[in-house]
Amino acid sequence: MSDELFTNKLVIFTTQDDTFEVFNPILKHIQGRDFFIGTIPKGITSNDWTEGKTCAVSLDCIIDFMIFDSIEDYNAKITISN
Repeated sequence: MSDELFTNKLVIFTTQDDTFEVFNPILKHIQGRDFFIGTIPKGITSNDWTEGKTCAVSLDCIIDFMIFDSIEDYNAKITISN
């Protein structure tokens, strides 16, 4: 899978238990496991307490993902859904 698919994109990864919104994720191999690693953008959590923090999602836990062209695209879609 090419990292270019996610370059400058906001990706929502779904696992069995949670969803993770990650900006600009790249695939990294760490101690025998593959992870998508990126940052948490502003506006994702209440009070933005995780804004800018690094987030890693294990590839073997991902059920599906959705790609947004930008954080603004994501926010526009969220506004429409409400």
